[in-house]
Amino acid sequence: MKIKRITAILLSTAICCSLIAGCGDSTTPSSESSSETTASAAATSEATTASTSDAAASATSTVTDEATTTDAAAASSVDSKYTADDSVLSEPEGEKSSDDKETERPDFSGNITNNDGKQLQIVFLGDSQLDNFRDITGPAYLTGQYCEANVYNLAIGGQTLSIDHNDNPSSGEWTSPSGVGWAYVLSGKVDADFLSSYHAYDVYKSCNLNDTDVFVVEYGVNDYLSKHPLWGGYDSDPYSYAGAINIVINTLRNTYPNAKIIFSTPSYVYFTSANSVLGTGDGNLINNGYATLSDYSYGASNTAQKIGAETYNAYQLLGVGPENYDEFLLDGIHLNEDGRKKLAQAWSRMILRDFGYKIEEGANLDDLDISSLTKQQ
Repeated sequence: MKIKRITAILLSTAICCSLIAGCGDSTTPSSESSSETTASAAATSEATTASTSDAAASATSTVTDEATTTDAAAASSVDSKYTADDSVLSEPEGEKSSDDKETERPDFSGNITNNDGKQLQIVFLGDSQLDNFRDITGPAYLTGQYCEANVYNLAIGGQTLSIDHNDNPSSGEWTSPSGVGWAYVLSGKVDADFLSSYHAYDVYKSCNLNDTDVFVVEYGVNDYLSKHPLWGGYDSDPYSYAGAINIVINTLRNTYPNAKIIFSTPSYVYFTSANSVLGTGDGNLINNGYATLSDYSYGASNTAQKIGAETYNAYQLLGVGPENYDEFLLDGIHLNEDGRKKLAQAWSRMILRDFGYKIEEGANLDDLDISSLTKQQ
């Protein structure tokens, strides 16, 4: 395993150098959240004092990203010998929680509240990173526990944020269970019945969306695996990942103006399937014909940040990479129990700070006495 780690690090380093030369995005995010710059001076301080990748992954601060968004031409200019074939670009089925019972609502003690003194409500939109794990180890459940929040998990495994090239957004019948599809459902633009075969539909029917304080939107791996382009022909192109980010965030914001929106990018992946050229590779190395997964994550962070959404670049900040992926990934893509806890803690620290609670730098929420939390004035 040490040989594999060293190989992954060397390959990632070599190819990342060529990517930097070929791409126009020089993004250098430095913290957990990208839109809390004016909200928390302590959060900014936390980002600047982080000195290791683990500290950066644990940071609960703002990201001030000065880089410009990589354009489609630059993203496509990566040497074609690193472009993956379809045998690599496939999502493993992944482990699923053994308990299908919805267990995502904690007891409410009143220690953590929204701005009206009521229990927080968090709605999750996403893919199998959320849908596969609806038990006590799932990111949605854990976020609910850390924030004492009423949680609704609307994730659907295997889904993209953008729509497929076969989908027609102008059609009278909407059939795409994508992130764009969910945004249209939540805004009342389309009826939700086309989602009735998914567990998330039953969760949706039980939720009063008008009570939502936070939407957490987590997509991207499947857009990359499905070869949906990173950039579209225009800002709100629903067939592109960046375009879908614009649609989903703006649609949710216009429909629920009082709710906060956190956009979470894909995290690091390591492919173990054979590739015709490289043998193995990771999200830094493998180009899907448009860009690498690393490019997708940074492009997503830039896009969401530009339209004023709070962002968490999990690829950079979660603390999972070529040196330790086997400690946090089940199958090269899906997070294991430790990885899911890291993600839930990162989201929870952001949410708690959004509602005025002071969280110390690098705080482990498992050790936190919730009753001791106080809101900053």
